[in-house]
Amino acid sequence: MKTIRIIGHITALSPIHHGGNEKTGSEVLFRTMKFKIGSEFLDIPYIDGNAVRGILRRMIMKDFLEKTSYGDFKSVRAYHTFFSGGVLETVEKDSQGSLSLELRRTIREFLPPLSLFGSTYGNQAFSGKMIAGKMLPLCKELVEQGMIQTTKEIDSLPSFHELKDFIFQTRRDELRAERNDDEQAVQMLINFQVLIPGSEFAHYFHLSDTTPVEEGCFRRCISLWQQHPYIGGKQSSGQGEIKFEYNLSNLASENNYLKFLSLNKEKINDLIAKLDQ
Repeated sequence: MKTIRIIGHITALSPIHHGGNEKTGSEVLFRTMKFKIGSEFLDIPYIDGNAVRGILRRMIMKDFLEKTSYGDFKSVRAYHTFFSGGVLETVEKDSQGSLSLELRRTIREFLPPLSLFGSTYGNQAFSGKMIAGKMLPLCKELVEQGMIQTTKEIDSLPSFHELKDFIFQTRRDELRAERNDDEQAVQMLINFQVLIPGSEFAHYFHLSDTTPVEEGCFRRCISLWQQHPYIGGKQSSGQGEIKFEYNLSNLASENNYLKFLSLNKEKINDLIAKLDQ
């Protein structure tokens, strides 16, 4: 089985916020993962691969529907199948919610984004061909342990502690209405933990047994991301802007994918309509 590992390097151009589950009052902390560094166990910030997958999935599905001129989905099920990976449902054994082997093969052939990212439909799931790795900060601790490969000298790298900072956001009381003496203004201050501009990350994608059309589809994903290069939360206020480079030299051209869509638009639309019930 053919496998391709695509190595990337990402640099933050603005503060990046990727919220974790832990909240301390008005502070929202960055997502962390525990690493064993020597004899210590350290909580090191990272960006989950699912965040990367989610961005690329929404971009490529929107672009796919525009390129094929399908229009809006009629069913919620179809929308989730394409844009969020689907929702497993309880259905009758012979229900249309099941995917026959032939339908699976047809989806693989004519719906490259679904084949690449995988999804669920009705009561069945089919796996994607792409793995999105976690974005790990290029820091002294992870490089010393061999968890990240780099040509940079270890002494030139920052500790992950140096990459963390807080920014704050205020919500002011715009109404300025008259209040009783015991009423407070509706306003608040929230601190968000971020990784600072200039933070660097190591990242990878892994493609398994992909066709030239699927590889072209992946290249299209990267092209679309380049047009809107952001990651994490608070993007509307300018957070999460990045620049990135991936080694795509082993992949088939994006034109393989775009040409396939043009030549098979009718079959593709018929298949989408079959799922959109």
